[in-house]
Amino acid sequence: MAIAVIAAMAFANSIPAMAQDAQTDTNDQAALPPSPPAQATPAPATPSAAMPGYGIADFMRTFAGVGIIGEMNSSETYGAVQQRIGQYTAHAQAAQYGDDLSHVRDNATSYVVPAHVTFELPGDGNTLLKVGGAAIYARGNESAPTDQDSDGYNFLAEVLRRIAPNQAIGVGFATEVTDVDLKDSGGHIDSRGTGVRLDYVNRLSPTTGLAVRAIVLDGRDVTGMPGIPTARQKWRRYFTEAKLMKTLDHRNAGFVPEGWFLRPAVEAVYQASRGYGSNPAEDENYGFVEGSLRLEKQEFRNWHFAPYVEAGLIREFVQDISPKGQDAGNDPTVLYSKIGGSTRLGGHGRLDLYYARRDGAKGIYNQQTINLLISIDI
Repeated sequence: MAIAVIAAMAFANSIPAMAQDAQTDTNDQAALPPSPPAQATPAPATPSAAMPGYGIADFMRTFAGVGIIGEMNSSETYGAVQQRIGQYTAHAQAAQYGDDLSHVRDNATSYVVPAHVTFELPGDGNTLLKVGGAAIYARGNESAPTDQDSDGYNFLAEVLRRIAPNQAIGVGFATEVTDVDLKDSGGHIDSRGTGVRLDYVNRLSPTTGLAVRAIVLDGRDVTGMPGIPTARQKWRRYFTEAKLMKTLDHRNAGFVPEGWFLRPAVEAVYQASRGYGSNPAEDENYGFVEGSLRLEKQEFRNWHFAPYVEAGLIREFVQDISPKGQDAGNDPTVLYSKIGGSTRLGGHGRLDLYYARRDGAKGIYNQQTINLLISIDI
């Protein structure tokens, strides 16, 4: 995981810092405002001169314009990964007890509500503090004998530091709590984890952005099943996500309708969990790659709704939690779709509401997500 993050940073650093737009809001679609003034472009940092202080407004318009801020604040992918791993784990456990999985269907609905507030810290104007978290509720449906419901909450306090006009890093404290009800067996899992989160973002060009995230958590699970002694297990989780995005509008891609922008993206996600201690949890590996395309209306006015649609394809490249070939719930190719909209919050943030689906190509795996994202900068 660390190698992947370092490699992404090295690739990003090899590309020169380029000009950035002058739109003054955290709305992701502000990448391509009409006729940005040339003076809004910060001069590249040089070894002989200290980087000037840009402040929070410039930070937001620089990185939000190519989709980076929205990606940093989103918990959708992380929540979907935890839900999918939970389903695969339920398959493996049900198989151990001899349950018939030939007709299993993984159907779940997730409700995700992330909220973040970002402040500028005293000093040179290049250091910010982001505080926030997310509530993630997942409800299983018609997934017997592996049906489960879960309530998860995570919290983040992260310092963001602008290390170049087009690059920033983040280091923060992260913690999460998850309670899982195994509806068919009557069991319950109480999970707690604490650790660190690392972020690296780079605006590679006026229309291209890279966002890399790594989360390392140290935690424990307490599992209770009817008629079975309570089990306590320790684990260490490593989550890595990297996303490369391009933003196009009618000025640089004539096929894009005027007043709209198009954002193709590629993403790789990998999570490893390693058990340790006298009663370790099972080791787990899960990862996928995704390609997506988003079409969104350009809207630069406050409190005006900007609709968007998005579609993509997900392909798992590793899943060793539930045995392939033996588990009918294995559905590694997934179609992704999303519809929603966003609005600028008076020049100091963004509200994003959308509905997303993940539908397995075999029709075995179906997950729908309702997400309400609130981001405020002060």
